[in-house]
Amino acid sequence: MTAIYDPANPPPIFDGLLDVYSTCRDCGTLMKVVTAEQHSHPGCATVQTKLESLGDLLVAEIKARNVEQAKLTDQLMAEVATIELGEAATTYAEQGWPVFPLAKQAKTPAIPKHKGGNGFKDATNKPERIKRWWSRHPEHNIGLATGHCFDVIDIDTKDSAGQPDPRGVMSFMDAIKAGDIPEVHAVAVTASGGMHLYVKPTGRGNYAGVRQGIDYRGMGGYVVAPPSLLPGSGRGYGWLVEPSPIIKEDYK
Repeated sequence: MTAIYDPANPPPIFDGLLDVYSTCRDCGTLMKVVTAEQHSHPGCATVQTKLESLGDLLVAEIKARNVEQAKLTDQLMAEVATIELGEAATTYAEQGWPVFPLAKQAKTPAIPKHKGGNGFKDATNKPERIKRWWSRHPEHNIGLATGHCFDVIDIDTKDSAGQPDPRGVMSFMDAIKAGDIPEVHAVAVTASGGMHLYVKPTGRGNYAGVRQGIDYRGMGGYVVAPPSLLPGSGRGYGWLVEPSPIIKEDYK
């Protein structure tokens, strides 16, 4: 029998085997997440982002075969996504996360070493500096230095040649069943279809291949943050589960 996804009854995230937390969009407090579609506590107001609202509008226009209006909405979504890079970078800095700029549609630092750049060592949580950078370079991607406010478990779904590889997900599920994954305080989907699990910082460094298809980013590392984009249609980073207050500086 073929399983059909029912948006009115979504499946538990990670089969309900892992404790996952987020921030309620309405009241702003800690919230345990059961499904990826849950953004507010039961009883709190449902709050959509600009892109989510535009996405719903786009789907409605496509269903109504309103091609010209759908094109305009799609264009508006691209413009909003570009604006949101700077807004997101500033928000991350305001909540205490060390931020630094990456090159446009790339995972590499915007300022290379031969031009005086220091990569993640240039990261700052000063919103004024971040606002200045993205006001001058609005299309640049966002880098977050790991090991300070959070560590990241990086689960890959492709091999070194860019081909689909299920071993990362299989390793992840094995690690969950073994009790080796701590509680998670944000989940980002990567441009390649992998996942970044944000966990409490441990003080440890980076470890490649902790399990097959899984890397660990701690002190001395960085990750690409939503809503960064890579070349190619639909290749962007997004929050599956938005960050919880636990890994935000103002909660400590």
